[in-house]
Amino acid sequence: MRFALIFFLAFSLSSCASFSRQPHKSIEFRDFEKLSPSQSTKDDVLKLFGKPNKESFRSTNQVAWIYDGVLRDGTKGQKAAFSFDGNILVGSLWMPFDSDSFESVQTVKAHFKGGNFIRKIKGWDKQGHSYSEDASYYDAERGILFTTSGRDQSVDAIGFNIPEVKRSISSE
Repeated sequence: MRFALIFFLAFSLSSCASFSRQPHKSIEFRDFEKLSPSQSTKDDVLKLFGKPNKESFRSTNQVAWIYDGVLRDGTKGQKAAFSFDGNILVGSLWMPFDSDSFESVQTVKAHFKGGNFIRKIKGWDKQGHSYSEDASYYDAERGILFTTSGRDQSVDAIGFNIPEVKRSISSE
């Protein structure tokens, strides 16, 4: 699945290089969703949030910017990631913390009224040793995705990518 690319970028950035330790603006969801994949640019992200804490190069033309936030206990945690192809935003991912309002599947679905989300449960691992109720939800037409964890189905991340409709048009 194509939307897995964004999750891969956001969660597998353990080898990120340091970019800037300058403080940046708090990343609130209302600001985060102002950005549109295929329309927003690096400058748009910089204007909203300032310089990222880290960056990770996927290729010469593809880069991910990582922004940290401060958790309730004072430790830092990843708050957002933005993936670019050249100067153009192609995907973004936002992680809600305890104090954020998106804590359940119902809350996220209510926010994105009319969303046609397909649910995929992680299920059994490849060896058949453990089962996970973690799930991903994806609306391919609008390019909206989010993940949940465990039985309580708390929301781990909300993201946007280029909708499938726009991808198929641009590849013709």
